[in-house]
Amino acid sequence: MVIFLNLVLAGLRLGLKNYQVGEKWILDDYLYLCKGLKLNESQVFSVIVFVGDSEFKTKMPENVTHGSGYIKFIKSKTQSVLTKSEVKEIVSRIEAGRLTPSFKTNREHIKHVKAIAKKK
Repeated sequence: MVIFLNLVLAGLRLGLKNYQVGEKWILDDYLYLCKGLKLNESQVFSVIVFVGDSEFKTKMPENVTHGSGYIKFIKSKTQSVLTKSEVKEIVSRIEAGRLTPSFKTNREHIKHVKAIAKKK
């Protein structure tokens, strides 16, 4: 089983930054996700996907792709890193922290994001 989380859509970015050290991308949101879900870094795989007319000018690591290239990366991960019970617990943690979708929570989310952006 694969759990897909788009941190931007989930509203969890919280002003975190991604940066590159040599060939490796360091993703603050990735580390934040690991901590928040009580997982170690070997249990979470980060994928960065560029869309549109973007072109890579240098060689990218396998987890940085363009368009539908992420499918090949995801399919390359065939070893289980979580048990079924661990997956259930993670899903429960995500659901427990999720706000009920509504216009009110959407407005609160926008207000929260603006407050974070203002602090920068």
